[in-house]
Amino acid sequence: MKNIAIIITKLNGGGAERCASNLSIELSKYYNVFIMPFDNNNITYPYEGELLDINILPANGSFAKLFNIAKRVRKISYYKKKYKIDCTISLLDGPNIVNVLSKSNDKTIISIRNYISKEPMSKMRRFFIEYCNKHADYIIALSNMVKKDLIENYKAPVTNIDTIYNHCDAHLLSNEAKSAINPLEKNNKFKFVTMGRLSNQKGQWHLLRSFKKVANNCSDAELIILGEGELENELKALAKNLDIENKVKFLGFLKNPHNVVKSCQVFVFPSLYEGLGNVLLESLAMEMPIISSDCIAGPKEVLGPNLDLNEVIKNKKLAQYGILVPVCDGEHFNSEDDLTHEENELADSMILMYNDEELRNKYINKSRIRILDFDKDKIISEWKEKIDFMIN
Repeated sequence: MKNIAIIITKLNGGGAERCASNLSIELSKYYNVFIMPFDNNNITYPYEGELLDINILPANGSFAKLFNIAKRVRKISYYKKKYKIDCTISLLDGPNIVNVLSKSNDKTIISIRNYISKEPMSKMRRFFIEYCNKHADYIIALSNMVKKDLIENYKAPVTNIDTIYNHCDAHLLSNEAKSAINPLEKNNKFKFVTMGRLSNQKGQWHLLRSFKKVANNCSDAELIILGEGELENELKALAKNLDIENKVKFLGFLKNPHNVVKSCQVFVFPSLYEGLGNVLLESLAMEMPIISSDCIAGPKEVLGPNLDLNEVIKNKKLAQYGILVPVCDGEHFNSEDDLTHEENELADSMILMYNDEELRNKYINKSRIRILDFDKDKIISEWKEKIDFMIN
């Protein structure tokens, strides 16, 4: 069998890390897999293959970061030669630059996981992204809009880039949901749920402000927030100032959150930008009706694949597999400001889902169909086809 390496920052916490975990498990059926996380501590995601000890943790400051890159390149270059790696896959900026700079006799595939034009962009970061795009053997974008961004803004060659979505194992998630402990109190409340890091990208403060209107119109509605992050205290303070803290539950990070999601009635995704939105796939797998912002990139490709990707949604749209609402502007508002148009559209969509059981059931049935497009075997076959093409 051929030898495949996977480079990632760590094996816990994020969507890219989860993807690396999944790839290691599935690709190990066809190749000898070597997985190389920069940080081997606190591994919570399962993996298959041989775990190699990189153990070079993040550093602060430009000089320290450059020195870190050099150390990682040296160590991974050694492993590539020692284990005669045929193809190396990397995910995220740091692993991508290390993968390209440590190239030996292997083919390098870098994976871009976010719509990076929405992220902070220093001159150094832009240089490294464009360098990787130019020198990698192939680029995998997480969504078509990510691919478009890389070609138009970051010098990705049109001939060496493709889109491969994340896969989602609906059967596995369903089993995990059954086995997990649900910390929620059993009651007859109508529960909206969201999941993601409590950060600026995810826009949860817009959801809280919108939920104030929902709570005023739907007496038994609750909002469940899964995740942890730097905005946790600010979001809790906002819930208190909005006088909805008794209807909002912050459950933090759960290793297995799927039982909680499954026990709720509607999944809400207020993100400001994404690469794809992996939690949307997981929610489809849990047969959840979904309301999502039409942020760049991902939600429209998941919930409205028949829609024009360049169309900007200005009012709520009942798309094929969920409701899309206009993305909020990302401004931090206090509890006294009037709701923006976008926040009103989000609130009205939540109220619509609350009141319309037929609509919820429609999207539950649609979710069972849509998740098949992200089937594990389908997506892995796309990765395998690309890897085999590169090696041969």
